[in-house]
Parts: sequence; C-alpha cells; structure tokens
Amino acid sequence: MTQMRDITKIQQLVGNITEQDLKYVECYVSEK
Repeated sequence: MTQMRDITKIQQLVGNITEQDLKYVECYVSEK
C-alpha cells in the first residue's frame, strides 16, 4: 500500500507551504 508514502509526501508538501499558498488554497476551496 502506498498510503504511508503519500502521507510522507503530504507532510513534506505541508512543510513547504507558505502563508501565501494557504491563502491561495482557501480562495480555491471557497470557489468550489
């Protein structure tokens, strides 16, 4: 199962997320 690998990738991506990225994600989600 690749679940563990996906979790580690997500954690790495989350670690690289900046405040601007969070704002962009919030806007993107609110539009959906």
